[in-house]
Amino acid sequence: MIKKNVIHLTRDDMNISVESNSFLEFSKLEKNFKDFKPKQNEKIFITKGINLPRIKLREYVKNENIGLTTKIEKSDIVISSPESLINNYTEDKYLYFINVDDLKTIKNLFEDISFLENYPYKSVSTDWSTLQYIKNYYKGDLESNMHKVFIINNTEEFENIIDKTLCYFDKLIENVQEDGVIIDYDFYKQLEGMINSSDEDNLVLAMELMANSAYNKSAAYLLILFYKYRYIFEQSPKKNHVNFKGLLNYFDMLPRYINMPFNKIINELANKKVLTKENMDILAENIIKPETTTSIYRNDNRDIIRPKVLVMDSPDFIKAYGDVYIINIESND
Repeated sequence: MIKKNVIHLTRDDMNISVESNSFLEFSKLEKNFKDFKPKQNEKIFITKGINLPRIKLREYVKNENIGLTTKIEKSDIVISSPESLINNYTEDKYLYFINVDDLKTIKNLFEDISFLENYPYKSVSTDWSTLQYIKNYYKGDLESNMHKVFIINNTEEFENIIDKTLCYFDKLIENVQEDGVIIDYDFYKQLEGMINSSDEDNLVLAMELMANSAYNKSAAYLLILFYKYRYIFEQSPKKNHVNFKGLLNYFDMLPRYINMPFNKIINELANKKVLTKENMDILAENIIKPETTTSIYRNDNRDIIRPKVLVMDSPDFIKAYGDVYIINIESND
């Protein structure tokens, strides 16, 4: 099961009230997601938090002979992501968990402990204040563990969602954007010039061009632009346009927090199955080489340190890329 109905204890004056919380199990939720491969005449429902370019989406579903619906009960496929479901349908809290067997030994705390009969789990949850109150009735040290949990806000709506076929939204948006322009080096340099321009209209146009590009095939250059100019994008009202929000969604970002450190670039390319030598070469030329030499020479170490080769061989990188990546760095005089 993706969700667990866990007993939750709350202190109410001098009494303990027994409630129930529905907790989302993230690891099991992830396993329920599939790649988007719709059949003709199937209808798709797009959850809250997923942004897609509306006009292109309508054209795509029409061409593919599939339908769109705003009613979950009429859908065959739900388009979302595990992260989006958590952000939009749950509330995260830190709660304390007490062993059920320990609770059963506490006298004078509960008038009736029948609520623990046939309870399928080994622990119940509570808050810090209630935990301290319960400890007063326990002989010895009552063991407890604190965990972060995701509490489902609208259980009925969430159950309707998880009863459907869950599909990752990124494959759908790749299909929708497939005919978009592919950003190559020359186009990337043009976008850089527009972003760095003092004319706000140039920035808006650059963001529109990025949002209408072929995301998967342009991934390396798009990620470099986010890496270099996140602060400019964050300050622009254009970040809230549905098309640009769709681009941010694709790379697991939100308008309020546009962040793309180098390790995330590697992870995003790996997740999108485009961590290729071609894209690593693009990163090497536009981020790794310039930043390596700038860092070394910043303190006037040019005559002491003359790098020739940079090796990327961390276990995490090799796991994602499949091999060691070697960059030849020329030291200019």
